[in-house]
Amino acid sequence: MKYTILESNEEPVTLEQIKEWLVIDHNHHDELLNRLIKASIRYVENFTGMSVVDRRWKIKTTPAEIGTGFILAYNPVISIDSVEIDTHGERVELTDDQYVFEVKETNSFIVVLDQTILRNAQDARATFVVEFTVDPNPVSDALRHGIIMMVAWYYENRGDTSDTYNNHIPPEVAAILESERKAFV
Repeated sequence: MKYTILESNEEPVTLEQIKEWLVIDHNHHDELLNRLIKASIRYVENFTGMSVVDRRWKIKTTPAEIGTGFILAYNPVISIDSVEIDTHGERVELTDDQYVFEVKETNSFIVVLDQTILRNAQDARATFVVEFTVDPNPVSDALRHGIIMMVAWYYENRGDTSDTYNNHIPPEVAAILESERKAFV
């Protein structure tokens, strides 16, 4: 499955916050730090199973991957914009009564009700919106601090190719992420 970000809101931590934490007073590493912010946020999202940035996603999948529907990788999903199936070059947008949206534990699914539609599918697409509720500041202070610590760790260990760097994150960050993952469930 291929996920593409169509729109994204502001990141939960800023370059200025990272530079303050690392005590950096120049802009020589700004591009690197911005990439590390994005990488850290992606790691946190994958680890916790929740989106920390409001986003609109498009997912594209093949019939072999789709089964009875789509598994949506990021939560919490608040709306489904569209579900489309391509059958022999003809793109069909499914109506609301042709699929259902389900949430089981921390996973979200789009289940296509009429399986005959999928039998001839060459590919399928869904566009969905992931965002927190109306809370203007949905990311907890602990999670924001964990992201900052993760960026700092990546920055301070750049160029390190040891197994420690490749296979682990700092235990303090892991503890924060684990507590946030449990809170989300």
